[in-house]
Amino acid sequence: MQFEFENAFLHFARTGAPRGFVWRYALAYLLVTLLFGGVMALLFGGWYVDMFSAVASDDPQAVIETTQMSGSMMALIYLVVLPLSLLFYAVFEAAYLRRYMRRDRFRLRLGADEWRVFVVLLIWMVAFIASTIVIAIAIALAVLFVGIAMGSLESETGPPTAFMLIGTLSYIAVFVGLGALAVRFSPAAALTIRDRRVRFFEAWRATKGKFWTLFGAYAAWLALAMVAYIVVMAVFMVILMPVMGGMESVEAPDMSFPPALLALMALLYLAMLVASALFYYVWAGPAALAAKTYAPGLEDGTKAIASELS
Repeated sequence: MQFEFENAFLHFARTGAPRGFVWRYALAYLLVTLLFGGVMALLFGGWYVDMFSAVASDDPQAVIETTQMSGSMMALIYLVVLPLSLLFYAVFEAAYLRRYMRRDRFRLRLGADEWRVFVVLLIWMVAFIASTIVIAIAIALAVLFVGIAMGSLESETGPPTAFMLIGTLSYIAVFVGLGALAVRFSPAAALTIRDRRVRFFEAWRATKGKFWTLFGAYAAWLALAMVAYIVVMAVFMVILMPVMGGMESVEAPDMSFPPALLALMALLYLAMLVASALFYYVWAGPAALAAKTYAPGLEDGTKAIASELS
């Protein structure tokens, strides 16, 4: 399969893998997400309730005690939830990447593939943290240099305006640069599944000559997702307005919600979970095709491992 925009954009539908994968994957994602969320609520829900209750009580002593406890609790949450969340996504990402790279049927497991993808996700997490620091430093330095350069100006309105302009331009420049790097390394997990070894930095070579096609496919899917989200939310609000109107007529308002509202919110939440699962799946398609058509040492990667995947 040639690496071109149409094939990259629609690769999710052209894998040649056994049918029935998508609905099994979406259903499993929904059920496991609900289970994972329930376990997290049991572990940490009580702390959140105590924290908000203390803030709402206007009791200074309770607020102080809750604040002192929040630091250690937040550290515990990050230490427990973050690795588990990465492992959660690694399991599902490995599942749909095996379909892309090996035409495999849907299977959830915790094996070598999942741990390799977990390492890739750890690298992405570290890169995200580093990029956040880079953006903050870039904006701070830009504003600092402008402040030094304009320190002798007498205008009171000039420097703040310049700070905002330079800060915004710096943020955009760094954001665009990091976005370009994200596109260049996007096939990392797919290459890892293909080669059965962590191949994060090899993704740079796999996207050589494919950057703009990948960027176009990602931009198209992101635009479609945004439009779909706006449409769904608009329809939801149209359905929700009569329910919200009924709440205003209640003579003794309290914190309870009508069953219809709760049902609509639950339905929207479940729909968003399924939509998220499907988006992750189709979003991985362009990068999977880039990895599939990559042959180290060949200028034209479109003939990569075709015999292995057929």
